[in-house]
Amino acid sequence: MFTNFGYIMKMDKNQAQNNSSTSLFKALIISVLSVFSTLVFAQNNSPEALQIPSFADLAEIEQISVVNVSSIYETEERDIDPRIEEFFEGIPFPIPSPHQRQRPSQSFGSGFVIPCEYQKLCSEGNTSLVITNYHVVRDTSEVLVKLSDFREIKATVVGYDELSDIALLSIEASGLRPVRLANNLNIRPGDWVFAIGSPFGFDYTVTSGIISAVDRAIPGSTYTPFIQTDVAINPGNSGGPLFNLKGEVIGVNSQIYSRSGGFQGISFSIPISIVSNVVNQLVEKGKVSRGWLGVQIQQVTYDVSQTLGLSRPAGALVAQVIPGSPAQKGGVQVEDVILEFDENEIIRSTDLPKYVGQVPAGSTRKLVVWRNNQTVTLNITIDELATEPEQPRTREDDGLRDSDGFVPRINIAVRNLTEEEREIINSDGVYVISVARGPAFDVGIRRGHVITRMNQTIIEDVESFESIVAGLPANRPILVQVFQGDSPTLLTIRIDE
Repeated sequence: MFTNFGYIMKMDKNQAQNNSSTSLFKALIISVLSVFSTLVFAQNNSPEALQIPSFADLAEIEQISVVNVSSIYETEERDIDPRIEEFFEGIPFPIPSPHQRQRPSQSFGSGFVIPCEYQKLCSEGNTSLVITNYHVVRDTSEVLVKLSDFREIKATVVGYDELSDIALLSIEASGLRPVRLANNLNIRPGDWVFAIGSPFGFDYTVTSGIISAVDRAIPGSTYTPFIQTDVAINPGNSGGPLFNLKGEVIGVNSQIYSRSGGFQGISFSIPISIVSNVVNQLVEKGKVSRGWLGVQIQQVTYDVSQTLGLSRPAGALVAQVIPGSPAQKGGVQVEDVILEFDENEIIRSTDLPKYVGQVPAGSTRKLVVWRNNQTVTLNITIDELATEPEQPRTREDDGLRDSDGFVPRINIAVRNLTEEEREIINSDGVYVISVARGPAFDVGIRRGHVITRMNQTIIEDVESFESIVAGLPANRPILVQVFQGDSPTLLTIRIDE
């Protein structure tokens, strides 16, 4: 392939006429030499850069194992447009009352056939198992699986796990070709991968790209470390397989990051190791169990690491210890930094949940934490994560209290907590009733927050808060525990004096 090189030059008319042939010859020589040197450099220094893999043979083989999953569900339909009701609201003559009626709707996704190695499901040899996303079959009354030979078969939902977004289906069909599941996820950013699915209903669409990141944490998926790729994934791809260059499934395509609703270069897949564990538990136990430690954590920032004496910003900073949890029983404290769990190093705070979630309830594991400028080893007996965690309670603001004082050093006014507020957060502290521009405002403290700890000291009431603030050192970060509702956060505040 030759490249056209353009040159922009300024010259008068006579120069252009006299030197046109010379300039043309020079430009041609430079172009040829440039292309030649580029090819020689690529050949001598990076031969792989010119070799783009073809996925044609693999796609032809593997698409036989990919299926289209369609779900039938009921939606409510009103026979009067809500905008018409709003328009006639208050007008003194009657309009017909709206009626709700159920209307069947259909959604589409993808899936793939897996080896049926479970005796309780596959004893008769006529059952095939299909993996897809849970959100593809959620709240459905009927699930249909369309095979590569155009057969449509009604599927049974064997089980599902909402936290990992995985569903296991069974269909009565024999002779199907299952995919090969990767036994070892030896993947790195830059590896080539490809996907097969049904975006927007276009069956057996093949897209390819590279792995962008591994073990990616995304909001709302605490227990799943995702594979991030730049493979084009769109609505309808959900539940389909992500393949490596060996034709092995390494993940289930699940989510995209998009501001438009369509693909924008970032897609996420659930690692097949997570999927296999979920499927095994669904078949054997009918549900998925996960370990539970009982802490709320956040990332260790540079300021936090400097405040606590850590050599680098790594680990999971404990913002809250749930009362009665395994963490509390095992001696974990607020402001501990968890460095290791079960001999697994915790680099990012998002590393901890995935390790804890894989531990069976009742097992005892070693926890290494950083506390008071030294490491402390704790033995924690892990409990089981509740499938339906208790919803957080909210606290009503009972208004300002004029009698409470203003703490000028950080420009904040606080009051004592009520008994009800203490019960909600299970702690003493002070309630923030106003914040002016200053150190507290700059780190995000706002009216309605509750401050419970500052500079590794528990705040009992307004008087103790004022005393602690007065003794804070200047020009260095100080840890502050703040509750918004019943959710704690550790902030670093700095007073410049």
